[in-house]
Amino acid sequence: MKAAATVLAAFVLATPAAAQAPAWQPDVAAAIAYASHRHGTIAFAVRTESGSWGWHASRTFPSASVLKAMLLVAYLDLPSVRARPLGPRDRALLAPMIRRSDDAAAGHVLGLVGHGRLRALARRAGMRRFTPVTGIWGLSRIDAADQARYLLHIDSFVALRHRAYAMDLLSTIAPAQRWVSPVSARRAGGSTSRAAGAPARAGSTTRSHC
Repeated sequence: MKAAATVLAAFVLATPAAAQAPAWQPDVAAAIAYASHRHGTIAFAVRTESGSWGWHASRTFPSASVLKAMLLVAYLDLPSVRARPLGPRDRALLAPMIRRSDDAAAGHVLGLVGHGRLRALARRAGMRRFTPVTGIWGLSRIDAADQARYLLHIDSFVALRHRAYAMDLLSTIAPAQRWVSPVSARRAGGSTSRAAGAPARAGSTTRSHC
């Protein structure tokens, strides 16, 4: 599900613990100047381990496919799933939802996890304005600040047994369906292949939008 008239972006930057360079800060003024001349309603948030910045970052938007990154984590944390190996049925359900942004699969997963588990996940992630919507799940509300807060530590919210699977799945989105684009912050080192909400490796940034 995609929203043509609105843009919500979250930028996540992980920096190496041993780095001695001055603390990185985004050029928020330049980003605001750019966004101010774009059509539609725009908001963005930038978050690192040590700081956060934004513009209209608390303005909520329909979540659209951003919600699928939450559905993945909530499903893998189900009591019936978190402690057992994933089977063909699990993979056949999750892979299309993430790799091809399959809406029918997302609706099926939502029926299994329920809005209560999404709310619980949002609380764990410190998301303050997330509101799931019954019926058309893509109309659930989310803001840029909450999205950045969630994506920065998404791997830590996944059940340990399934963490590697989830992060691999999030890094293998079909090119036509990618709603996250990685931007290298360093020429040397760091991954630039994360997608669909997966946080970048140290020294990379991830931008997501719906």
